Amino acid sequence: MKAAGALAWVLPVSGRGVALRQPTGRDEMRLLGGWGSEPARAIAFVTQLACEGLDASSLPSADLDTVLLLLRQALRGDRVLAETACPARHCGARVDIAFGIGAYLQHHRPRAPRLRAWLVSACAERPGWFAVRRRGVPDTAAWFRLPTAGDERDVAGEADAVALLRRRCIAPWPSPPGMSRVVEAAMDALAPPLAGPLSGACPACGAGVSIGFDPRRYVLAEFCTQAGFVTEDVDVLAARYHWSERAILDLPSPRRAAYAETARRAA
Repeated sequence: MKAAGALAWVLPVSGRGVALRQPTGRDEMRLLGGWGSEPARAIAFVTQLACEGLDASSLPSADLDTVLLLLRQALRGDRVLAETACPARHCGARVDIAFGIGAYLQHHRPRAPRLRAWLVSACAERPGWFAVRRRGVPDTAAWFRLPTAGDERDVAGEADAVALLRRRCIAPWPSPPGMSRVVEAAMDALAPPLAGPLSGACPACGAGVSIGFDPRRYVLAEFCTQAGFVTEDVDVLAARYHWSERAILDLPSPRRAAYAETARRAA
């Protein structure tokens, strides 16, 4: 059942509608406490916020990253700021690369694969899978499905994680020479990965700058940082308003933070 004030979206890759409640202090403290690998933490965090029994492990990986960015946009704003240092010799100035989440997601929206000699189509006999065949040749050359967040969680930490992921999602595997490149190009079109480089220019010397951006890592890190203030917020609010710890931890995080900021200013 959708909670009052829930945040709802339609995800771009799967087309699934999802609704999440706003996280509370309890949710943030659980995130800070662990859940294993980064994919496992992201899956558990989104699953526990879901209003309608969503198992986030079933989402395509790109959709999990998308819902995390959309949650961040709704709670903390659209603007993201990535920081790095200029790599130019004798410079090293700080460089800020800023962008909007909405524009970022629009740039990474799914599209139909454009492969000159190949056709990609949904596979009716294998739900969730796609068939790849050479134009003018009726026989299917390969099948694939989009990796899910659960796939990433299951292979996380393995030395051959990429190969294990391919074995799960591409058939036959190993693929014929060159076929894996065709399949991966189709995957990247249908579910563009959101992690990648951001480019900018150094304001001091004009040198080109590139920084890697991983939305899953970025959003989880922001929520973990926020979780570090939960106990301070509980202390401030309990002292000023005499609310119980349970009541404070059950507040949606934006409301708790706003109350705590008001209490600090009034102290």
